[in-house]
Amino acid sequence: MTRQPIKSEPGYTIALEWCGHATKRHVLRFCGDFIDSFVSYGAAVVRAVGHNNIRKGQEPIVEQPVTK
Repeated sequence: MTRQPIKSEPGYTIALEWCGHATKRHVLRFCGDFIDSFVSYGAAVVRAVGHNNIRKGQEPIVEQPVTK
């Protein structure tokens, strides 16, 4: 089953595929082009949102250490 993680951007798709690992992975594609593969669907969605932001010229999503 192929899902579209960003409803306003139908070019992004995530589907379970064989991609060189021992098990199927969630593969993120934009307009059919491979972006990356992930163990979890949620991780693929976050990457799709980040990719879309960068594509539109916005700041990328980056991991920041927690400060107190």
